[in-house]
Amino acid sequence: VNFAKAFMKRSNYKKLSIILTGTVIVCCIFISVYHKFVSNRPNIILITVDALRADHLGCYGYKLNTSPNLDRFAKEATLFTQAITQGTTTAMAFPSLQTSTYPRTHGVYRMGHKLNNTVTTLAQMLKKNNYTTAAIVTWNIRELIPGLNRGFDFIADVRFDRKADKITKMAIAYLEKNQHSKFFIWLHYFDTHAPYAPPPPYNRMFINDLDLGRRYVNIDYSVLYPGDMQKFMPKDKKNILDVDYYISQYDGEIGFADEQIGILLRRIKEMKLDEKSILIITADHGEVLDEHRDCLFGHGTFYDQVLRVPLLIKYKNIIPAAVIINQQVQCIDIVPTILDLLHIPKNRGMQGKSLLPLIYGKSNNLSLDAFSESLNRSDNKSTEECVRADGWELIYTKMEPTRTK
Repeated sequence: VNFAKAFMKRSNYKKLSIILTGTVIVCCIFISVYHKFVSNRPNIILITVDALRADHLGCYGYKLNTSPNLDRFAKEATLFTQAITQGTTTAMAFPSLQTSTYPRTHGVYRMGHKLNNTVTTLAQMLKKNNYTTAAIVTWNIRELIPGLNRGFDFIADVRFDRKADKITKMAIAYLEKNQHSKFFIWLHYFDTHAPYAPPPPYNRMFINDLDLGRRYVNIDYSVLYPGDMQKFMPKDKKNILDVDYYISQYDGEIGFADEQIGILLRRIKEMKLDEKSILIITADHGEVLDEHRDCLFGHGTFYDQVLRVPLLIKYKNIIPAAVIINQQVQCIDIVPTILDLLHIPKNRGMQGKSLLPLIYGKSNNLSLDAFSESLNRSDNKSTEECVRADGWELIYTKMEPTRTK
């Protein structure tokens, strides 16, 4: 009996040893596979262009050759024809894009408003997942939108230096230094924002293509050159009242920005970063160009020229190339799409949806409606809300209550 008990005890130890050994082996394999998976996650390169209209790009059907490099990129990417911004100005749009939340949630309606502490930026989420994070932008995000800088390891602030070549040069330098790291970089080009003053030869490139001399109006230069930007207004333009001239200058700005983005994209290919990176090109908002009497030039309105922005997504061999999606989507869908590609769960507070089901053809009706917000231009205090769906828009203005004695 004692011998039998000893044998059973020894046998149980042996079984336990085998189980523990097997568990350790499985855990080691899992850890090895997980680390390999994490190390193979792609880089993220997010390129935004300020005030860039979708319908002034060749890949969106524009008649002039303003964007040969973006058009070439579009053939390697999935293109969305109905991407809608959630804010009609930069201050509202970028927090929405970077946090996948509407302005009413992130709390930023104008420059100087602080980003709500309860929302999480894309940079914060990627940093938690061992990404190196950087932003090369044309304005001081720490001061103008406090909190939007959360999660960035490196921020280069070009301070309204409107030359796209400087952004491209700094971007290439960063990529060359960090090409062997896992990184997220946000690049923001500002050239297409007013005042429209492209460098040669882009300042003359599209003049002959427009019907110059057709529309002369009394241009309010405070629209083209708001506030302290009036000091940038070239003296030789003070007597030019031809609307078509300014449209040619806007197109010239697109051409110059496109040239520099093209230089960047070619360098990315040379370093073979395009094979292991998600590249996204979009805009914060569009621009009105004399289509509406109440807004000669600029943005801040719910017109389609402002709400509809370009959206191109490329991830070699993962995202289909040369695909056009006409289903309406929102810019707050960009972050969930990135996280979905990385297999990182999105935060509960995020209000956008991943576009992967739409991209892969698993859904043809991701969202019927797109919501946008703005400040009322009449008082710059009350807010306006817009829902865009199935060919129509509904705009709701929340006016400040009138005080009575």
